[in-house]
Amino acid sequence: MQAKKCKDCEKNAAPRKVRCSSCDYRHEKQVRPYETAFRQWRNSVAARQAKAPESRKHEYKFEITLEQFKEFARPVDLLDKRGRYATSLHIDRKENEKGYVIDNLQPLENSDNVRKENERRAKRKAYDWELAERRRLGQYASEDEAKADEGKSVFYYAVSGESPNFPKAPY
Repeated sequence: MQAKKCKDCEKNAAPRKVRCSSCDYRHEKQVRPYETAFRQWRNSVAARQAKAPESRKHEYKFEITLEQFKEFARPVDLLDKRGRYATSLHIDRKENEKGYVIDNLQPLENSDNVRKENERRAKRKAYDWELAERRRLGQYASEDEAKADEGKSVFYYAVSGESPNFPKAPY
């Protein structure tokens, strides 16, 4: 039995299919552009959540319908302006904790989105390895020094623009 050929490119098509998978995707993108873009975006969000380490895993709400996506994407011409260039548009969450709900989304240029993420990371917690090691080993010169460290946290929030002067991890 001979394999069925794609009607567009003459490659082998899957059984009961008219086109090969790449031509089928290209055709779907032309016929239903918003549906294809919405499906890609939704799947990329789900993939990012799935591959996040267990300590950072969040189940963000994703309550956007295809119709809401179309209303959001059409005015800014999102389908033509999306991509990886600095001026390409991304879909950004205004507040990361809220998740993917229509009131929390905004179109944002790639360069602005990267800047926003870098500022968020600069404020992220850092770890004071020296203090943690002193506590673990109980190596204090006096009781006053131990009491001074008592109220301190081994975590601190970095201030934007400043880099922590903590030593690297001991391992």
